[in-house]
Amino acid sequence: MRRRVRNNDLDLKRLPWRSEADDPTGTGFYRPADLESYESVSDDVRSVLDSVAETVRTVSIDEAYLDLDGVTWDDAAAFGRSPKRDIEAATGVRASVAPPA
Repeated sequence: MRRRVRNNDLDLKRLPWRSEADDPTGTGFYRPADLESYESVSDDVRSVLDSVAETVRTVSIDEAYLDLDGVTWDDAAAFGRSPKRDIEAATGVRASVAPPA
C-alpha cells in the first residue's frame, strides 16, 4: 500500500537504488534531470502567468498561485483555459489549473 508523504517526511537520498537492492519493492527509480531546460520552461511559464495576473505567487519551480481578484467563480473556469492554452503554445508542456483546495 502506498502512503502519501510530504517533502520533509522522506529523504530521497536514503532510498536504495533499484539495481543495488536485494528486494526492489520500495526502491526509488531515479531519472536524470535537465535542470537548464526545466528552468527555461519554468521562466516561459512564469512569463505567461505574469501576463494574465497582476499577482503571481511562485511556490516552487513548477507551482504558482495567481490572485484572480475581480474574476467571479462563474468566470474562473473560462479564465483558466487561457493560460493553459498559452503555456502549451509557448512551451509544448501541458499545465493544470485548479482552484485552491
